[in-house]
Amino acid sequence: QMDESGGGIILFDEFCRWMADKKYPAPKKTTAETVSPKKAETRSKAQAPRKILNVPSEDECMEIFSMINMNGNDILSLAELDKAVLATWPEFNNKPAIMRAYKATDTSGNGFVEKKDFLFFLQFLSYYNNMWDAFSFLDSDDDMRLNKEEFVEGATSLGLENVERVFNQMDESGGGIILFDEFCRWMADKKYPAPKKTTAETVSPKKAETRSKAQAPRKILNVPSEDECMEIFSMINMNGNDILSLAELDKAVLATWPEFNN
Repeated sequence: QMDESGGGIILFDEFCRWMADKKYPAPKKTTAETVSPKKAETRSKAQAPRKILNVPSEDECMEIFSMINMNGNDILSLAELDKAVLATWPEFNNKPAIMRAYKATDTSGNGFVEKKDFLFFLQFLSYYNNMWDAFSFLDSDDDMRLNKEEFVEGATSLGLENVERVFNQMDESGGGIILFDEFCRWMADKKYPAPKKTTAETVSPKKAETRSKAQAPRKILNVPSEDECMEIFSMINMNGNDILSLAELDKAVLATWPEFNN
């Protein structure tokens, strides 16, 4: 069935058409739903979506690190990391989350993320962005801190119980407000453990090849929101003509989603 030409071989286009028709339906282009600001806000508050950064493989991490590390000194400053996140993963560009990920990765206290630890930085970046989303969900007045009323009103939606007691535990200073760092420490300790920095396993080439074949991991690109898509498009569309050529798309995928550069 896949061999449409009957030539005894299957081309990639033939493979895709059969899989889309019989096994894994392809996405459909649909007209975007028009949502009023009030409805969008209600939906956002109700869903409190979780963002996932699909951390690249170790080899891909090293490639991305080399692209970011322009001076070749094998360490990244907070400023370099901040710039890289904005350019490569704009939906994760939340400064408090980047700062927490940076501090969690820099266990040596030298002020830099070393090449060997870049993979951990990306894991922490994903984790603390989810913490920031949860924190922002509760922070109804957007002042980057939670008072008791805000916390009690929304905490049950995060799966928290005995919310007044939890508030007092999070409020380490006893000042009647919870800061993001306090929120993260409590959540990591009591509810959602943070990633741990571990020593990388040494795997022989033969074992690595066997494991790769056995697992055949599926890669998922978390498609940004419509607004974020427009921002990324504008960054790619350097000449401002509102259309992208294959060459421009190819370059953008290599720079932004290297694991999908096939």
